[in-house]
Amino acid sequence: MKKLWDRYARSWSEGREEERLKIFKTCLADNITYCDPMMSTSGYDELSDYMAGFQQQLPGHAFIIDEVMVHHGVCMAKWRLMGKEHGSVHKGTSFAQVDEDGRLSSISGFFPVEHYTS
Repeated sequence: MKKLWDRYARSWSEGREEERLKIFKTCLADNITYCDPMMSTSGYDELSDYMAGFQQQLPGHAFIIDEVMVHHGVCMAKWRLMGKEHGSVHKGTSFAQVDEDGRLSSISGFFPVEHYTS
């Protein structure tokens, strides 16, 4: 399950949409839903657009998955957002449902919103 989350985390840093969509197919259900304190999306296109905006706002940043726990089709990943030059920017936790194909189907991310609002 950690490898699944690692692939998903890598998609947040992938700048080419076509490559990001290829990653999605390996780790996200076709009908993926995603929400965090800033946004709620549905489907590959909306999530990919959100990730592209994230990359514009925080160029060079990347997510590292520190820990994954799973039971009964639900999983939790603890992660760090790493800055290009400043190390760990902050930590967060994401929860997800896992579909019958073993892909993440509904993700909810939790992180401190003060890093993104002013």
